[in-house]
Amino acid sequence: MISVIVSSLGILRESKSLNLSEDGKVIDRALFSADKSISLIDRLLTFSRCKKLAPELVEINELLEGLYEVIGFATDEKVKVVLALTDKPLYTYIDPGQLETSIINLCINSSNAIQSNGTIKISTEVNAADRLTIRVEDNGHGMPKNIQGRVFEPFFTGRKKGEGHGLGLSMVYGFVKQSGGSIDLESRVGQGTMISISFSLKQI
Repeated sequence: MISVIVSSLGILRESKSLNLSEDGKVIDRALFSADKSISLIDRLLTFSRCKKLAPELVEINELLEGLYEVIGFATDEKVKVVLALTDKPLYTYIDPGQLETSIINLCINSSNAIQSNGTIKISTEVNAADRLTIRVEDNGHGMPKNIQGRVFEPFFTGRKKGEGHGLGLSMVYGFVKQSGGSIDLESRVGQGTMISISFSLKQI
């Protein structure tokens, strides 16, 4: 339905009968709102596990190395991003695009929690149960215990009003769960936060 609205607005935008100075602005605002709605629905579908994923065999360390520069652009310039990856390649079946989006979301959240110079550490490891883990850790302001249990809820945010929509972590949560993974959070006020996401390791 929203796609039909966007298409119709686009056609209307090109109409020669419009007053571009006034009508054009109204249509542009409507198009912007429609695009935001599509993005919101996409995130909610992921959270509710209704979004269809496209898993494939992915080498996790290679994916993270490829994201390094993108994360640098997405986070505050005062924040240092560090990779601490295993020497051995780590393979799993996962939707690479959604995983990249999730890692970027986690890093942006970490960057927002760092008020001055700080560090975001992205690491990988494998445990004895053949589960691979990706950790995103920061030395930001941390979270009080009373909100830690709510951070994965859609629309919940610990930031000031107007500074966030509260969907980043809920989207990550939905994607990880839909992919058969697990997600854990550890945080201490004044010390920082670490979020770990784990998936089944594929032996090659």
